[in-house]
Amino acid sequence: MPSNHFHDQNISADKIVAVAKELVTDNAFQNITLEDIAVKMRCQVKDLTVHFNHIDGLLYRIIEEDFNDLTQMLVTIQYGDDNKIDKLKQILITFMEFGINLHHRYDGLFAFYTSNDKHSITEMAQKTYYRFEYAVLQLKDQQTEESLIYSAFIALHGFIQHHKGYVKDFEEVRTYAESHAWFVLKGLS
Repeated sequence: MPSNHFHDQNISADKIVAVAKELVTDNAFQNITLEDIAVKMRCQVKDLTVHFNHIDGLLYRIIEEDFNDLTQMLVTIQYGDDNKIDKLKQILITFMEFGINLHHRYDGLFAFYTSNDKHSITEMAQKTYYRFEYAVLQLKDQQTEESLIYSAFIALHGFIQHHKGYVKDFEEVRTYAESHAWFVLKGLS
């Protein structure tokens, strides 16, 4: 008789993370359970606990991967072939796009910590912010005060918080995001 369940060897940590990311993209971190993931994967919770003893460990891994992805996007743009102003604008737009398209996951990064390991998440957030700050400093032709870069970062965060959950995806607000990016760039002058 065929089973609706996978066997343990078919369930890797990476598959679990991928399914959990899908669920977190559509729901807030605090609304996701191992049971939800098991239902989606058509397996039992015990099959998941081979890799993750509890939901916090799994959510922490998603947060860690998302910080790494966001940081890599910043680095890729910073060292790309465009001119400096276009790179700066693209960094700002990419950050807003990430935050709006993945707003529940963005909340886990910068707004609402769900893990018991808040200290490590705060450290990852600071490292990502410093990468953002470094990219802006490297791409600006003139000296920019660090407080202005922090204000720019907060302005991006405000744009994301204002639009997240109210639009289907970033494309609905792309024009506004591009205008906001120019506004933020002027503030960095």
